This record gives sequence, structure tokens and C-alpha cells, in this order.
Amino acid sequence: FGMKGADDAIKSLKCIWISHIHADHHTGLARVLALRSQLLRHEPHEPLLVIGPRQLKRFLDAYSMLEDLDMQFLDCRQTLEISKDVSKKSLETVSTHDILQQGNGSRENGIAGSGSLTMADGGNPLQTLEGTLFVKSKMQSYWKKSGFQGDAVVDTAGLEKLRSLLEDSGLEALISVPVVHCPQAFGLVLKAASRINSTGKTIPGWKLVYSGDTRPCQALIDASRGATVLIHE
Repeated sequence: FGMKGADDAIKSLKCIWISHIHADHHTGLARVLALRSQLLRHEPHEPLLVIGPRQLKRFLDAYSMLEDLDMQFLDCRQTLEISKDVSKKSLETVSTHDILQQGNGSRENGIAGSGSLTMADGGNPLQTLEGTLFVKSKMQSYWKKSGFQGDAVVDTAGLEKLRSLLEDSGLEALISVPVVHCPQAFGLVLKAASRINSTGKTIPGWKLVYSGDTRPCQALIDASRGATVLIHE
């Protein structure tokens, strides 16, 4: 309780996930990160994993010129359903249909584009992505739109940190879901598998779904099936 309790809560943070770039969803994040860095400056610790839209990284990088944020950033696009099985030793092909389905788009209502996923260390391409998640709606979340330049890079270090964090937390998966709001807007799925506790009792698994800000969205509807808890804004 009190100031010490608040400090302990900040120090014990392992991961922060941000749904989209609107200020009401991330204002104060930089101060939380800076405070955590200060509180842990004399203790062994690892950078805090921050998962968010790519625009957020630009903001945090700029702020870090003022204060040490002591964080490791992972783009939400790295945590889509189609990305969760990508690893250094797993080379898988993702079809155009899968990409379009993730964004609830299609070639008929979208703008064709192309890009590639490559290893963060500059290695051989893992996957070739064709198509786009940009649809006619100006509010639709998307990876790429007309005029966007650059490839999506597989962040192997960030994904490895996420896998380790999930394992330590007893979680099975963390999946970001593209939703209909602003560019790079996401919902979230957290899954925990059933487990046996120290007394031999089976603890049921669960699934938590958080919508973020979104209009009616088929991708979120599909992601919410079988949810134990749905948090909908």
C-alpha cells in the first residue's frame, strides 16, 4: 500500500501492451518506464518488454533522449496469429489468403501491395507477404497502404523475449488482433493452458480477450470465440 506499494508494482512489471497510438491509451507510459528504470538502477534486471503499434516506438525513442526508459520494444505486428509460430528455426510460408483474413480485407476491397519478412540480423527472407490489410474504410487497421515503404522485419530477439516471458508467466499465447479504428490498432488475446497445481488439482485454462478501441469487427468476433472473459470498450 502507499508509495512503497506503488513502487513495488512498478518494479515488478514484466510487459506492457499498448493497443494503438491515441494519447488516451499511452499517455504516461514513458513516465512509468522512466520511474521503473530509476527504481531498479541498483538492482539486476532486464529491460521491460513493451508491445505496441510501430508509431509508438518513434515516440518512445524520442523520449528516451531525455530519460532512460530501459525497455525493449516489440511491434504488435510481430504478435499476430500468423506470426506466433515464426522462430529462428521455423521457416513457414504465409499465404496471401491468410494475410488478408487477419485484417478482414480482400483484394476486392483493398489496395494490392507487397512486402517481405526478413530476419532482424539481415539473414535470408523468412516469408514473402503479398496483399494488404488496407481496405476502403479510412478507420481500418492496416499493415501497408499506398505510399508505405519498407519491409516488416522479424524481430527474433523480441519474440524470444516474449516467449520466455509467457513461459515464466504460465501463459500459452499473446496474440494481437487487427481491429477497425485507426492505423495500427489492435485488440488482444491472452491464453493460459490448463495445469496441475502442487496438490495435483487441475486448474482450468482460460482465454481473455480485450477489444481496444474498435468498431464492429469480424476479426475481433472470431478472436473472441471461446473467451472466458471479454473486455470490450
